[in-house]
Amino acid sequence: MILDGTVVPPEQICVCDLSGWTRPEDTKDYIVTENDGTTSTISMPIAAAIDPVLGRLTLPGSATATDIRMSYSFGWPGDIGAGTYNRQTAFDNINDRDITWHIGVSKTDALLPGEIVGTVSDAVSLWNAQPAGTVGVISIMDNSIFTENLTDANSINIPEGSRLFIVAGQWPRMPVMDSVPGHMERQIGQLVLDQTRASFVGNMSITGTAPFDSELGGEFFLNGISIQGNVLIESGNLSSVRVDHCTSFPSKGGISIGANNQDLSVFVNRSVTGRISTTSSLEQIQIEDSVVQGNVEAILAENCPITVLQSTILGTCRCLNVTVSSSIFNARLVARRKQVGCIRYSYVEPTSQTPRKFRCQPDMAVRDLPASEHDAVEALLHPSFTSTDEFNPAYCQLSRTCAQEIKQGGEGGTEMGAWNMLEQPCRFANLRAQIDEYIRFGMKLGIESAT
Repeated sequence: MILDGTVVPPEQICVCDLSGWTRPEDTKDYIVTENDGTTSTISMPIAAAIDPVLGRLTLPGSATATDIRMSYSFGWPGDIGAGTYNRQTAFDNINDRDITWHIGVSKTDALLPGEIVGTVSDAVSLWNAQPAGTVGVISIMDNSIFTENLTDANSINIPEGSRLFIVAGQWPRMPVMDSVPGHMERQIGQLVLDQTRASFVGNMSITGTAPFDSELGGEFFLNGISIQGNVLIESGNLSSVRVDHCTSFPSKGGISIGANNQDLSVFVNRSVTGRISTTSSLEQIQIEDSVVQGNVEAILAENCPITVLQSTILGTCRCLNVTVSSSIFNARLVARRKQVGCIRYSYVEPTSQTPRKFRCQPDMAVRDLPASEHDAVEALLHPSFTSTDEFNPAYCQLSRTCAQEIKQGGEGGTEMGAWNMLEQPCRFANLRAQIDEYIRFGMKLGIESAT
């Protein structure tokens, strides 16, 4: 921990219960027992108090600080959402054009005109001045919290044929070929998407400014960003919006898409987001390895086809037509066109209106039972989660009491939902198959999950 540039010794950090936000005293007395059994009392200063359970931090009663920085680890089932894990492959797989413009954003690095700026708004202002056809990157280079609104005069414009990435990643200095030995500088497009998780507090507005009759709508990408606010895709001409490895906290906002975006495709991959809504007739919405959670509605896209792959949808969903695989819809799903699409290896709430299903629950469980038993079986097969609190480390993890038909009902015998990628049933099966080879004859060994 660093307070106003000063490193705090670990012995001056008090770990305590901060459920009432009570600030500790400036010092704390400890009883020390010596080797000979004698005891003494020592008083230690307290620089900060931390509650690791609630994730809270405060300073003692007389202390103040204007800049607090700390490093920490947190639990999470897998690589979904904004995190400090490596996201380089996800970026490289979609970056198929040469990057021609690059700007860094940092609160810790020295500011350099045209290279490093201090706010995301400043970076967006420079981007908005670029000509059509530019492929640009705004790299947020540290784990600071940026509290600002990218709306109105600060909104993001994507011109015709342009592509903009906003990513959490380092922009390191690298050796320059054919230059003086040891000379280092930042090169356009050379990113390291690792050990960085940028936090953005505010709303973000994106507008495609290409003419409506143009077939070269702009493209917008987010990668590794934690957003406490709404992502607003305004009326305009965009061809693609992609959200990779991001967290748009469901309780803080979601993704809203304005009218006149008929050619727009929205991709949400390895992300956690709030409600996705649009009244426009989009090209498509595709959600993969993600969680979408709404207060009541999770997805409202009645004029848009959607594809949901290995994802968990918490809330009702309304769409034009739907294609689903290995996913969970814990509330009603309504597709206006039931002749198009397919739902396979998934859980769909029983009153839903959907296209044909293949090996879905609870349909499979009740198909051979009398109608009088359907309600009881359907109640038992409803997905249960360890937690649906977006701040809980076990968010959307299937609970231990969840029915096996859900835990192993995904394609290939894996679980349904966003954590399908972990293939936990397969891991347990492989472990059980190997146990007998490594234990003594006559012994039995059980497996107990730690989390």
